[in-house]
Amino acid sequence: RVSLGHLSAVTTMARAALLLAATAGVARGLVAVPPTSLRRAAPARPSNLLELRGLSPVSRKPSDASQRAVARRASSTPTEESSSAAVGRRVGVLGLWAALIAYAALGAPGHDAASQAVDSELLATLVSDPFDPTVNPLFCVLFNFMGLWPAVYAALLWPGALATKDATTRTASFRLPAAPFLLGSVALGMFSLAPYVALREVRAEGVSQATLGPFGRVLESKVFAGALALGAAALAAQLLGSTPDALRDAAADFAALFQSQLFVHVTSLDFSLFWLLSVGVLREDLARRGADERLAYLAALVPIYGHLAYLLIRPRLPSEEEPRGNLRGL
Repeated sequence: RVSLGHLSAVTTMARAALLLAATAGVARGLVAVPPTSLRRAAPARPSNLLELRGLSPVSRKPSDASQRAVARRASSTPTEESSSAAVGRRVGVLGLWAALIAYAALGAPGHDAASQAVDSELLATLVSDPFDPTVNPLFCVLFNFMGLWPAVYAALLWPGALATKDATTRTASFRLPAAPFLLGSVALGMFSLAPYVALREVRAEGVSQATLGPFGRVLESKVFAGALALGAAALAAQLLGSTPDALRDAAADFAALFQSQLFVHVTSLDFSLFWLLSVGVLREDLARRGADERLAYLAALVPIYGHLAYLLIRPRLPSEEEPRGNLRGL
């Protein structure tokens, strides 16, 4: 029979595998798209001769829609990730993933029996009551933040995660499904989600309100973002209600737990990797909305709260597919 201690060890070791990104020194390679990594996408084919000439079927004169389309094509260059950039992203993220698995198994603290017993008790307490007052308040908030990260990533990744149909063959192109990885990240964090971040196809254009589907429209809604923001605000209020002395004591206790407990150690690193890899995902989401991708760095400046603020104010996707701006290397 698998004991709770074994379950805690396996889960936390898996999470630790993903989280040394904060010290890996490769953040820029993971969050930025190089200037040479993009190529011009093929232009859309006109559906008839009148459309080819930019004429309305009724007036035989350039329609407002065609004029706007021409203006958009003149002001923006459709782009897609080149094969070399995709290889670099996949090798980088998967390399970190493998290295962090090794770190969790061999280098992280808290593998002794006494520490595992403490981890088992801590995990059981948080599962039964995620806001248990006997748990260190800083770790309690961090543990609950780990439930918000998958929802944030779902809202950012889902628009580009759906299969598309080729305009000429009308057959759906294969896309790595996002749902299993996102669901797995609720329990395993970046141990589940990192492979998807590495292997997925970056899609900064060709996405519209019409392509979202029912679930995508829920993730796109301000109501969904507002609900997440209310949860994050409640967690912040839990800390802000503490006295300065209590916060200092909590910080000291958290530092000791981080240095001795595998569960606390890898959960903290898991949070860091969620934060690090979010910049590239934010840039992609900004690009598909025709906004400046550099705003991703501002949105990611404060983890969770900056991301939720972005979800609340991000521009709407276009009502129908149209070319968007470049993914510039910064």
